[in-house]
Amino acid sequence: MTQLTTASPPAPTPVPTAMTRLSRRAKAAIVVQFILKEGADVPLTALPEDLQMQLTHLLGEMRYIDRNTMNAVISEFTDELDAVGLSFPGDIASALTALDGKISDQTASRLRKEAGVRQIGDPWKRISALPKARLKTLVDTESIQVVAVMVSKLDVSKAADLLSSLPGDVARRITYAMSMTDAVTPDAVDRIGLSLATQLDAEPPKAFRIQPSERVGAILNFSRAAKRDELLVALDEEDKAFAEEVR
Repeated sequence: MTQLTTASPPAPTPVPTAMTRLSRRAKAAIVVQFILKEGADVPLTALPEDLQMQLTHLLGEMRYIDRNTMNAVISEFTDELDAVGLSFPGDIASALTALDGKISDQTASRLRKEAGVRQIGDPWKRISALPKARLKTLVDTESIQVVAVMVSKLDVSKAADLLSSLPGDVARRITYAMSMTDAVTPDAVDRIGLSLATQLDAEPPKAFRIQPSERVGAILNFSRAAKRDELLVALDEEDKAFAEEVR
């Protein structure tokens, strides 16, 4: 008796859905738009400039998606987040930023030189964190126009403290130059910030993190009053400006 064999019917070809047709970049744009619509802050400035531009173009080109597609994209995104056990900086510059203060300045400087990495990040955050003495050095070495931009980017209280510590004629020239910064473009401000930060990177690492006047002042705070007064008088005779900083 001949045995009949029945061939299995071919598996149906899956019909592409809106979800499967979306590229990963389009899905990323959907996630970003969803988060923005929810009112959350998305730190897109951390992305490389080319990715920021691509994302902006995608957001401008896309029109709408149905709710099922949106839910599927968000669900896929959350599943990927749940599957991540640990994330790493991704490049030497980010690794150095993450380890700032955890490794020695000498090691960090050597790694930057070997990898050709500048410790820039947001240059204006670094500049704003500089002590007043270092800012005064920049005032002395930079043009009034550059200094006017720098002071404009500082916190109001820090800018006021800096200006009050400068000679009157210098402070007046800076404030006048600040009145003429309306025409300065964001690109020019970025270039100035990067230029100043590059100067900071070129400086050799220092053994002490705090300023000499702060170290001396801290020591004198624990000294007897008579000895403290004696040393301050001696400092006045040697370097009156430094003595004022110590006070």
